[in-house]
Amino acid sequence: MEPQIAPVNGTLLNSLRTKRATSKLALSQHCDLYLGLFRNNDALSQTYLQTTTSHAHLAGDLCAEQRIQHMALNVAQANLDAHARSSAQQHDRFSELSRRDLARQSAVLAGIDADVEALRRVRVHPRVVENMVINGKKGGKDGMTLAEFVDLKEVAEARSRAKSAYEGLVGQTQDLFTTVVGIQQGTEGLKRQGFGDVDLKLVDAKAAEVEEALHKVVEIRDKIQRDLSRVQDKIAELLHHPPFPQPNTSTSTTRSGAQLAPVSAATGFPAPAPLPSHARKTFEAFDHLAEIHMREYLPELERREDQARRGVLYLAQSKARMIDAFARQMKSVSQLQSAIAGIVPTMNTIEGGVKALRREVDEGPCGGVKRVVAASSSRMPAPLRIFSRTSDRRNSGVGIPSGPILGSRCLSGSMVWFANG
Repeated sequence: MEPQIAPVNGTLLNSLRTKRATSKLALSQHCDLYLGLFRNNDALSQTYLQTTTSHAHLAGDLCAEQRIQHMALNVAQANLDAHARSSAQQHDRFSELSRRDLARQSAVLAGIDADVEALRRVRVHPRVVENMVINGKKGGKDGMTLAEFVDLKEVAEARSRAKSAYEGLVGQTQDLFTTVVGIQQGTEGLKRQGFGDVDLKLVDAKAAEVEEALHKVVEIRDKIQRDLSRVQDKIAELLHHPPFPQPNTSTSTTRSGAQLAPVSAATGFPAPAPLPSHARKTFEAFDHLAEIHMREYLPELERREDQARRGVLYLAQSKARMIDAFARQMKSVSQLQSAIAGIVPTMNTIEGGVKALRREVDEGPCGGVKRVVAASSSRMPAPLRIFSRTSDRRNSGVGIPSGPILGSRCLSGSMVWFANG
């Protein structure tokens, strides 16, 4: 900002009047006094104009910069809002599918104990038991159930692995949901927050006040320049006007009869001639005009310059707050955009985990138990095909298993007859 301008000296006109009243001045001296006063006012008005013009330019720049920052943040927030909506929609679709899939796997894992208990109630057909080979010996014990053909240890280990994977996926899904909700809340919060206490309408109003002050200063400056020009013209007329003849009082004459000017008793020099009437009227007009300058023009210039200065100060403080808010909110936008960028990779990771869990549950020992139970639910004797991870086909025909029919050593393609009840 420009340096502060010294306050208007309101005693200049009174000093001029005192000097004119107490001193016997020549016409040119009277003119010099008034000319100096009006020139001083002109120079002061020029200073006010330069200062206010500088402040008006600064105010315009401050206002424009704040508008640019506001527009930049609006663009960033609009992009953020679009990305947040898109990611929320993707998450909603993904969440529905993964929720159903995880719920199904959870139901299978939760029903393992009940399924094993159901197998304990299903007895193997006696003809199958008679032809079984267990540890190199033919035949099995009476009353054998399907549960005795299940590797319960391996099923328990498989269930533990699946349960751990399930809980991890549930935790990741919940964390992802929390992230998406946080992004939505953060985006809405930024919209509501805006620029805090920075009011662009007030910024524009302050800039307009500074511009208004400049226009008023220009207007007054033009008036003062016009008055100075008129004063100079009048003084030029006075100084080139032939002096009026003076009465012959207290004067002496030369030998040739020429009249001499009165001599001042104080200085010993010729005393100034009395002012002509038209000069007195002109100086009275100057005095009145100077009064207008001192009571109206100069105080208004001072007030308008102060108005512009206070407007620029407000805009500078507003810009400082704007910069702080802009940096803070752009940091938040960046953080939210980074969070959005991580949503799709996280969904892909969870989706891969869900597929792996589905394979583990459906195709592993846990799923085998569920399939045996489903097959044994028939109310009439029925064949049950048991699948395993091996291709051992040591038995044929009726298919007599030599060990647990569910587990890593299950027989592929074995047929077991069982009797319900």
